[in-house]
Amino acid sequence: MRSQELSYYQALKDYTPQNNSPFTIDEQSFEAIYNQHWEKLFALATYRLADEELAKEVVQDVFFSLWDRRKTLVIEGEVVHYLYRSVKLKILEYYRTNQIHRRHLDEFAHNLHGQENTTENHVMLNELNTQLQHFVQTLPNQCRRVFELSRSQGLNTKEIAVEMVISEKTVKNHLTRALSSIRSMLE
Repeated sequence: MRSQELSYYQALKDYTPQNNSPFTIDEQSFEAIYNQHWEKLFALATYRLADEELAKEVVQDVFFSLWDRRKTLVIEGEVVHYLYRSVKLKILEYYRTNQIHRRHLDEFAHNLHGQENTTENHVMLNELNTQLQHFVQTLPNQCRRVFELSRSQGLNTKEIAVEMVISEKTVKNHLTRALSSIRSMLE
């Protein structure tokens, strides 16, 4: 058996595209390829990924794919080059998938955080509106009425003056007093 393994190793080592026949995989050649190249491929994957468990997984995936497609796969060129390319492509696939996965997680976290802030902001806004309504109720009657017409109904100073039958200057004074009082109460 040992001499047969050596002949497979030699065939793998000596195989080049000039042989004019593509390399097909059977059980013995697969075992020889695995035994000969697993450590080197693992070292490459470990170097590129900096994670031994992940490197093992990548190399195992390459060999699994090789075995799974053995009946249809035809390797033209050196087997070792095919294996190294396969490992590099698996590593790139891992990084691409991992990057996409990370981007989705970041978006999810951002959206989740945004929703929390929106809810929190909504609650804070409601509390602020409640406080504002309370402060407005403490203003003198005419001052409060001017403020409500300005802020709640959106009337300008001229329209408020006409409705309340007061001068525009008085409307401005009431608004200034109301805003100043509210500002000081909120501080």
